[in-house]
Amino acid sequence: MGGIKIKVWLTIVFSFLVVNFSVDRAVLAQGVTQEMYDEFSDEDFALDSGSVSISDPYQSYNRMIFTFNDKAYYYFARPVSNVYDKAVPRILQEKIDNFFDNSRFPIRFVNCILQGKAKGAVTELGRFVINTATGFGGFNDPGERHFHLAVYEEDFGQTLAKYGLGSGFYLQWPIFGPSSVRDTIGFIGDLALNPLTYLGIYGEPEATYRGISGLQYVNRVAYTLGDNYESIKKSAIDPYIAIQDAYVQSRAKKINE
Repeated sequence: MGGIKIKVWLTIVFSFLVVNFSVDRAVLAQGVTQEMYDEFSDEDFALDSGSVSISDPYQSYNRMIFTFNDKAYYYFARPVSNVYDKAVPRILQEKIDNFFDNSRFPIRFVNCILQGKAKGAVTELGRFVINTATGFGGFNDPGERHFHLAVYEEDFGQTLAKYGLGSGFYLQWPIFGPSSVRDTIGFIGDLALNPLTYLGIYGEPEATYRGISGLQYVNRVAYTLGDNYESIKKSAIDPYIAIQDAYVQSRAKKINE
């Protein structure tokens, strides 16, 4: 039992150091979420992948960044996440993921309000109170498990779309993966609403913020995302276009919900 605890702490410290001395965040498997992967794998999506498109005037630059992110994933994010996955029990990975999900409550809550989704705002508030008070600060998720309060995945990019702002052109960002002009602006807005953003500004060393941020993303890659990116890439003739289509369709679906 003591050996397992030592392995867990060594892995967390290792991920902390790697993040601090290389990049601020591990690659989120090229930004491939479970929803994006599910839609890519869905037959209707495969038949209708061109239903929503996006301008890509800087494709040469975007492909270069895509290649960089791909190498960073295979040479950095995946190895670190594999070590982490072997050392940290899945149940602990789940609880860490729950904690970070709970910390993003302000993003979802504020954007539900901005979009006029009263039910979503009330649900998010209820989830946060229940999970924080009775779920050990958010490490457990009794809100969904016992009260069936599902997460409302709303962000500032979706809010801007609801107010009529177009997506603009497609962008591939180093480390962060696929985006658009609108979602890049939205990402900045979401950062402002995320309480973890301020750990490096008020009272806590910048290194602590980087370590926490690194743990968040390494845990997410290990827990949910790694296989998604690899599956899409393996199934696609042109992985760059496949990731772009998956991203665009996923964002369109979220905006229209």
